[in-house]
Amino acid sequence: MNEINDNPVLEKIKRLPENPGVYLMRDCHGHIIYVGKAVNLKNRVRSYFNNRQQQSQKTTLLVSDINDIDFFITRCEEEALILELNLIKKYKPYYNVRLKDDKNFPYLIISLNEDWPSVQITRRLEDNGGRYFGPFASTRSIYQTLKVIREIFPFRSCSQVLNARYSRPCLEYHIHKCPGPCINAISREEYAESIKQLILFLEGKQEKVIRQLENKMKQVVDDLEYEKAAMLRGQINAVREVINWQKLATKVKGEQDIIAFSQDRDTAYVQVFFIRGGKLIGKEGFTLQGTQSEEPGQVMTDFVKQFYASATHIPTLILLQYPITDKDVIQNWLQKKKGGSVHIRIPRIGDKKQLVDIVAINAKRGIEELKIKQISSPNTLQQAMDELKEKLNLSRIPSRIEGYDISNIQGKDAVGSMVVFEKGKPKTSHYRRFRIKTVPQANDYAMLQEITLRRFGRCNKNGSTASETWAVMPDLILIDGGKGSLAQ
Repeated sequence: MNEINDNPVLEKIKRLPENPGVYLMRDCHGHIIYVGKAVNLKNRVRSYFNNRQQQSQKTTLLVSDINDIDFFITRCEEEALILELNLIKKYKPYYNVRLKDDKNFPYLIISLNEDWPSVQITRRLEDNGGRYFGPFASTRSIYQTLKVIREIFPFRSCSQVLNARYSRPCLEYHIHKCPGPCINAISREEYAESIKQLILFLEGKQEKVIRQLENKMKQVVDDLEYEKAAMLRGQINAVREVINWQKLATKVKGEQDIIAFSQDRDTAYVQVFFIRGGKLIGKEGFTLQGTQSEEPGQVMTDFVKQFYASATHIPTLILLQYPITDKDVIQNWLQKKKGGSVHIRIPRIGDKKQLVDIVAINAKRGIEELKIKQISSPNTLQQAMDELKEKLNLSRIPSRIEGYDISNIQGKDAVGSMVVFEKGKPKTSHYRRFRIKTVPQANDYAMLQEITLRRFGRCNKNGSTASETWAVMPDLILIDGGKGSLAQ
């Protein structure tokens, strides 16, 4: 109790209300460093200062940085959940798990409020009569989606006013990416039907699209419009190719989102698979920051809340890799947002569990690619080269590094390999392989000596050679084998 009297933060906790609400923790500079929700504000905030020996390292650091606490009272826990999401998105507190670059995710919008609807990318959700699809993880992923659907259902992506006639169409028309409404190359009824099929396609109702296209193809064949029939046949084949790609989800019915993640230190990579009409229609990957020392269930909880806060569509079933906290509150919130039933499940056996496992494998691959991307960034490479120079007491940063190793099968079929790095990056065009010629038995020392003599023997005293590959001398040589190999 003495601690409470001596600490103004703990003294303030005594005066917190016992209502549901949201609490904001600030540091000594007044910056918001954590936002959380609670059924009982007083009990929840007080719990941070109890049982410190059982706290995670992250919570211990958070508590040590708290200088002040503010709060909002709400009518219920669900209101607190929504307010918590909004405040996290606004302030991006350091200690909260947060979606990376969650400023404005890109969406696909079909402008149904126009006579000739266009399909465009936007980062703003507005109540303007348009049909939105998303969010997507990046503009790259949305362009990949557009590439697929434009091959099947050409649409206009321009913002031209089509009240007036145009003398000639743009390039998009000539490369068959736009049906040319600006020059009346397509009727308004035909264009509206194409947009309707496009929406069905994006909703995952490809079988219905195929039936409509087949009926239309039969009609134009009866009318002897064989050119249109050929175009429709191409669309049908393209849709069927998409369906064949979606065989992964053939055992799963209905509409579902499957979510799994893989974690590495302070970063988690979340993979979301979207199933509509029993078919996998796409996937998105998202990066979470601030996940170190967090339990998997908490990471999953934070992602689910933040992702569906900005999602344009909520499925009936959400399959998760880990259980989430406040499941009933989140489920009720999603049901109100959707206007229908929503079920959150963590499958343990069967097809659904297999599907979650596949998503988890994709997430693991995603974080590996993310790490490779980070490692290969210029700043990371420079830091690594600086550290290498320091650790090896080099006079300067090695511009060219060559590594040598020996491989053989029980002493036979021995070969030596040379790999090259320039400025920290692999120089694969300078990689070389040596067939061992002078060492008849298994002797890695002698083999390593042979390939290094052959490599550097290709340069004369002036360092010149017939091949540019051999002309560049390394600043650092790495060999496999330890002191014995080095002595040779």
